[in-house]
Amino acid sequence: MAALAAYSTVFLGFGLGLDGFLSYAQTSGEAAAAQVMELSHRQNEGRGTAGLTPASPILVSGASFVGFFFFTPLGLLSSYFFVSGVVRGVMSAAGSPGGDPILSMADAVLDPWLKRRAIERAATERAAQEGPEVPDVVVKGPEARIPEASFVVIASRLKPGWETGVFVVAADTWWRIGARQDRRTIEGLRALYPLTPVGAAEVIRRAVHYDDPALSRPPGATVSPAVPTGAASERRRR
Repeated sequence: MAALAAYSTVFLGFGLGLDGFLSYAQTSGEAAAAQVMELSHRQNEGRGTAGLTPASPILVSGASFVGFFFFTPLGLLSSYFFVSGVVRGVMSAAGSPGGDPILSMADAVLDPWLKRRAIERAATERAAQEGPEVPDVVVKGPEARIPEASFVVIASRLKPGWETGVFVVAADTWWRIGARQDRRTIEGLRALYPLTPVGAAEVIRRAVHYDDPALSRPPGATVSPAVPTGAASERRRR
């Protein structure tokens, strides 16, 4: 497909250039013929022509090829298509296909900007739905309608580093974060992070520290609001 796209660009440039050049050459030839007649008429009448001869317009008209392809919008466009297609065709034949240079540069500049704008817009819209920021609340899984989780951290804001599979280190216990769920409440949009137990022989590759008494208490203990005290870290437990 890369080779097909390259050769299609070559043919497009050739077609545009040929059609445009023929029209340009015809116009230049007619203008040159009119100038030849005018200069000849002036010479016959003995009027000065400032060093010009009837052959001068013909010589200028002969350079119409250069004038069209380098000094007209259509000529420049067709030249770019042709050269770009040839270069891309050679690259494709060499096993290193590439895109159009201008479009590739535009994509390299615009794509990160568009993604950043999309992220900022999504964050703004989410913040409007979340309402005021309040402390986290830790509840048991069934209370949050997530029975497979031992605990669920309910947060009014997304928690950096809290991704699926990351371990939560709380006091002397470890929990694994499950898939986050977003749920609308009367207070606003909330992010629910399910926590499940971690096996004794598992290795912690990515972890976040979280200080909350509920995660270290036995199942029948009272649950209290949680306050985060750390950020993502790298550690191992053997």
